[in-house]
Amino acid sequence: MTAAAVVPSMPAGAAVPRPGLAGRLDQALGRVSMYTLVRAVLGFVATAAVTLSAVGVLSTDPLALIVSTAVALAATWAGTAAGARLTGARPHPGSWAITGLILSLLLWPGLTPAALATVAVAGLVAGLSKFVLAWRGRHVLNPAVAGAVAVGLVGLAVPGIGSALWWVGNAALLPVVALGALLVLWRTRRLGYAASYAVPAWALTTAGYLLLGTSLADAAWWAVSASPIVFLAGFMLSEPLTTPPRRGQRAAVAALVAVGSVLPLFVAVPLTPELALAAGNVLAFLFGQRRAVVLRLRSAERRGTLLDLRFEAARPLRARAGQYLEVDVPTAARDGRGRRRALSLASDPASDEVRLITRVGEHPSAVKAELARLVPGDEVRATGVAGDFLLPGAPVIPGAPRRRGAGRRSGPSGLRRLALVASGVGVTPFLAHLAVPHGGRDVVLVHAVRDAAELPLPEEVPGASLVVAVVPAGSPGCAPGGPVLRDGSRLPADWVWLDGTLETAGLLAATVPGLADREVMVSGSPASVSTVRRQARAAGVRRVRTDTFLGY
Repeated sequence: MTAAAVVPSMPAGAAVPRPGLAGRLDQALGRVSMYTLVRAVLGFVATAAVTLSAVGVLSTDPLALIVSTAVALAATWAGTAAGARLTGARPHPGSWAITGLILSLLLWPGLTPAALATVAVAGLVAGLSKFVLAWRGRHVLNPAVAGAVAVGLVGLAVPGIGSALWWVGNAALLPVVALGALLVLWRTRRLGYAASYAVPAWALTTAGYLLLGTSLADAAWWAVSASPIVFLAGFMLSEPLTTPPRRGQRAAVAALVAVGSVLPLFVAVPLTPELALAAGNVLAFLFGQRRAVVLRLRSAERRGTLLDLRFEAARPLRARAGQYLEVDVPTAARDGRGRRRALSLASDPASDEVRLITRVGEHPSAVKAELARLVPGDEVRATGVAGDFLLPGAPVIPGAPRRRGAGRRSGPSGLRRLALVASGVGVTPFLAHLAVPHGGRDVVLVHAVRDAAELPLPEEVPGASLVVAVVPAGSPGCAPGGPVLRDGSRLPADWVWLDGTLETAGLLAATVPGLADREVMVSGSPASVSTVRRQARAAGVRRVRTDTFLGY
């Protein structure tokens, strides 16, 4: 086979872009799992509440707060353990602590038997709901929401049992709650989802206060400082297991929760924030994959640090190319990082094979270690499908008016020209995209690796118009004449090899034809995504979409 074209490496003195603030934040947060991050943030909020209570800034009793939090944690743990025993399921380590901490910040802390009973009932119901209010592996309600709703209903019949007061929504705790919510939402990539709830909720709350005769300044301030909006958006609405899979669906749920939680300011209806959240959870459940899908392993291949898994699904997945699966590995050892992982689909969703690729480093998490031990016939579960990293599909309609520049950005197929840029395992969503027929769209794939064995084979990227393999000379699998693919063959003649890395200054502009007129999609580590985004912007690219692999 004729050797692939070679683009000379960039000058040795070329500046290497350093990750920006967003990239550094992703790197820092990516070192811990979501469970660990949320537990730490909620623990910090609770500690701040105790401290502010002790110095008299908050009106809560610090001892009552400590005791109430302990009761909430103990009751949630007990409810979780009981639910697991009743259903024969294995509980997720640490999730009970998150639920208990949330409840302790919603229910008024007190030392009276009634106050402690309220917290205990909420914790028990919340823990049980993880298993009882679940349908084939999926939560119907956020457990904390279930607990809060339960005490509200019990309180109607049992004197002394209170309801959720959302006391965490106060001006003194606002800076701590807002910072913690920002970290969690950044880590989960749910800032837009939170904003689609928080902005209308704030606007409606402000309008409600204005109708009561409050000044505009006070109404706007009280709407954010004396309400549950920030906490609800950061720690409850964004809970992954009850989040709809698509952006438009999330907007619908956010609007429902915003209107439902604020409606009592305008109409005498018995609605509370937790009831509004419960309605949003049910709608999200209906939007998503409503049952877990069993995946039975067909084959597993190790290529350096990559693990390539191919499964057979017990039933078809409701997925699109570019989306990811939430994979539950119940046999994984406990390591504090949970037993679920989000893995991008690397195969055509319409095929009978589900392909997942992940990196297994020297010290892998318990889930990845267990995935590496799977043998054909072993099973895991796909408990959810989500993601919006989809190819733009709007064609240019013949004869219709075109926006300025539309002709340059669209190819002969009438679909937008694309540049797909991946680092390492970040290529997985693009493998799914390129396995799906797309009518001759002009697509350039740029794949940067440090081991040539990680490059895809030609038959795995049939939809690519051009493939640029970015592999440093002298790296594993890179012979003197260029990279060698994992099947022992050289790069195809119509591929391009670049000796360098994604950090090489000017790489995209030098290798992607008509870069400025393309839409760029970037997938990979936080540092590589940040670097490519800046390079694309510098080259005049108008639209850059990203998919960050945090890799825990």
